[in-house]
Amino acid sequence: ARRRQRRGARESGRQHEIAVSRISGTAADLALLSSRQASLLNVLSHSRHIMSGSKRPGAALSGSSKRVAAEDKATCTIAIDFGTAGTGYAYSFTGSDVIEAKEPGGQEARKTLTNLLLDANSGAFKSFGYAARREYFEMDTGEGAFFQNFKMELSNIDGSGFYQVKALDGSTWKLMDIVVKTLKYVKDEALKEAGRALPYGLDAKEVQWVVTVPAIWADVAKGFMRSAAYKAGLIQVEDSKRLLLALEPESAAIA
Repeated sequence: ARRRQRRGARESGRQHEIAVSRISGTAADLALLSSRQASLLNVLSHSRHIMSGSKRPGAALSGSSKRVAAEDKATCTIAIDFGTAGTGYAYSFTGSDVIEAKEPGGQEARKTLTNLLLDANSGAFKSFGYAARREYFEMDTGEGAFFQNFKMELSNIDGSGFYQVKALDGSTWKLMDIVVKTLKYVKDEALKEAGRALPYGLDAKEVQWVVTVPAIWADVAKGFMRSAAYKAGLIQVEDSKRLLLALEPESAAIA
């Protein structure tokens, strides 16, 4: 009887350990997902904080100020978290407290890989994120130009105006083209997803855009990102108030 009791106790202990490990694993996955989603939500919350703090009710408007005020009337705010390893976006409609975080090209509230795949000959866009990595390693050698960790190159911008980045196969490409194609893809995915809630969809001109940048970047690198956003179609003029470059540490500090 004592042996049966001991065996029963050991079996119960094993079952308890299995249950705990499963719960811990699930909790870890949820924590990782929450942290990824939180970074995007923080960026959007931070942008709202900045924009609301810049308004001065009752102030007289000059001609240029009237143009800025007209630009501020956006239907939706979309924040793009452009990271070295991962990229994601979040959006919220004006007047709503609901913030949606999405994976570019998917429905999960997470980031995808900052990986870009282009046609090796024409330079045409092929895919981005996890899909780009998967497609590249399944295709024949020489068909695609695969890029990863290219955001790191922006920290080396010195104002010379000639910036290049190497693909995984060693071929050299213009850094501006790579960043523009990345931003354009994320922009198109965000507009398509957010536009589902509207009868006629969503246009880039109706959006207040936010793009994250490292605080340590020089002004020339931040200017590079603004130029890339303009060329990607986020804004209509390069100095538009409809684009806010949000510093990553400040965004992360807003809960």
